Amino acid sequence: MNSESDQREVWQLVESSLREFRDGMQVQEQLAIHIGRRTTHIIRFALVGLMILGIAMLLLTLVLTKEMQTITEQMRDMAFHMSAMKGDVELMTGNTGSMDRGMVGIRDSMQSMDSQLIQLTTHVEDMNASVGVMAGHTTLLAPMTDNVHAMSQSMHILQQEIDVLNHSVGRVSYDVNHISRPIKMFPFPGP
Repeated sequence: MNSESDQREVWQLVESSLREFRDGMQVQEQLAIHIGRRTTHIIRFALVGLMILGIAMLLLTLVLTKEMQTITEQMRDMAFHMSAMKGDVELMTGNTGSMDRGMVGIRDSMQSMDSQLIQLTTHVEDMNASVGVMAGHTTLLAPMTDNVHAMSQSMHILQQEIDVLNHSVGRVSYDVNHISRPIKMFPFPGP
């Protein structure tokens, strides 16, 4: 009897071991299914994220391409305007150069006129002195002396006005040179 009871115990022990093994296998299977579901969710989210990222990259590439086309068109427009501006700057350089030469001629003429007016003033003063001498000889020349004196004063005022004009022309010549200074920095042919 002892052997029967030992066999039963062995069978019960084997049965309980198998039951525990089966329960352990079921728990392991459930954990494997749970882990598989989690992994599947993670893979799905990663794929969805990668698809969204790919679509965003595609859209950004399209936008960048369109913007580059716009930039290219604007650069062409700017090159066209710059070439037109080059012609305008060349024309302006030529005009400024001819103006500068004209101003130098005017300044030279004003300087020679200045010396001629000094001589004219001297001659009028000499005439005034001669008329004064003549006035001492005759009283009829007194009104003529006054007129010559008034003419001498007018010439003196005219001399001062021409000096101011000469100074102004010299200043305009300086201003023209000052204005044309930035143009001389460009690599365009000068006049």
